[in-house]
Amino acid sequence: MGFRARLTVALVLGALLTACGETPPTQFAAPTQTSELAQTATRLSPTATRVAPTLTPSPAPTPEPPAAARINGEIITLEAYERELARYEAAELTLGREPSVEGDPGQVKVLDALIEQLLIEQAAAAVGIDISEEDLNTELDRLVEASGGKESFTQWLEMSLYSREEFSAALCSGMATQAMMERVTAAIPDVAEQVHARHLVVDSVEAGELALALLQDGTNFATVATEHSLDESTRVNGGDLGFFPRGLLLSPEVEEVAFSLKVGTTSELFGSSFGYHIVQVLEKDSARPLAPEVQQRLRTVAFEGWLEQLWASAEIERNI
Repeated sequence: MGFRARLTVALVLGALLTACGETPPTQFAAPTQTSELAQTATRLSPTATRVAPTLTPSPAPTPEPPAAARINGEIITLEAYERELARYEAAELTLGREPSVEGDPGQVKVLDALIEQLLIEQAAAAVGIDISEEDLNTELDRLVEASGGKESFTQWLEMSLYSREEFSAALCSGMATQAMMERVTAAIPDVAEQVHARHLVVDSVEAGELALALLQDGTNFATVATEHSLDESTRVNGGDLGFFPRGLLLSPEVEEVAFSLKVGTTSELFGSSFGYHIVQVLEKDSARPLAPEVQQRLRTVAFEGWLEQLWASAEIERNI
C-alpha cells in the first residue's frame, strides 16, 4: 500500500505517535537457592519438619489497552487511533469538508497511516536506527524557533490537538522514517543511462492506427501527439517526455520500448494498462546526471516499493 495515506501534515505527524516510547524492562527477582548440602541435611534430619514455602504473590499483569489494530504482535491503541482521527477531522474542517461518519474512507486512511508508520518504525528498530535524545531535542528546538518562539509553537500544538509529548514522539518517529528512507534509497545513483523520447497514447487500436498512419505519411510527431494524445501532461509539449532513466515512468511498457529503440526511430503501436502508445526516441545518453526532481522521484518509487514489501510480509489484525 506504500504511502497510500497521503493526508494533511497533521495526519502525517499524527501517524507517527507511537514511536520513541520505551517500555522499561521487566524486573525479575533472582530466586533464592538452597545449597545442595543444606538440602541434603534437611532431608536426612529426623527432626526436620516440612514447612510450606511462603509465596509472595506476583503483581497482576497490567491489562492491555483496547487495540485498533495489531501489527506483528504490536498494538495500535484505540486511544491513539481516536486522537489521530480527531486531528484528521479537524484538518478536514479547516478545508471546508464535513467530518467523517462511521465507515467513511477517511477513517480507513487514518488507520492505514498509523499501520504504515508502525511498520516503518518496526523496520527501523530492526536495523538499529535509533534517534538520540540529543538529536531529537536539537530538531525540536529548531522547529520551535522556526515557528516564531515557544508561545507560537504552543499555540500551534493546541490548534493541532497535540500535547508536547505527543509531538515529540511524532517528531522522533518522523526522524526515524527519514533515516530509514535514506537507508533504503542509498543505491539511487547521481548519474544513469537516460533516453529522451516523445510518446502519444490513445484509447483504441483504431485511434492508434490513425495516428501511426499520420506519422508514416510524414506528419510531425509533436503535431500528432498534440492533436490526438490523451496524456494531458505531455500533449501540450508534443508528447515530449524529456530525458528519463529506467524505473521512472508509470508505464514500464513505454519505458522498455524507448530504451530498446535506436535514436531517430519510431515504434509500432503497442498496448499497456493506460491504452495504446507510439514512442519516438530523440536522444540517448549512457551516463547523464539525474535532475534533482528525477532523483527524488526515483527515491520515492524505491521507498514505496519497499513499503509494499513491508505490507505484504506483515501480520495485520484490524479491530475497527
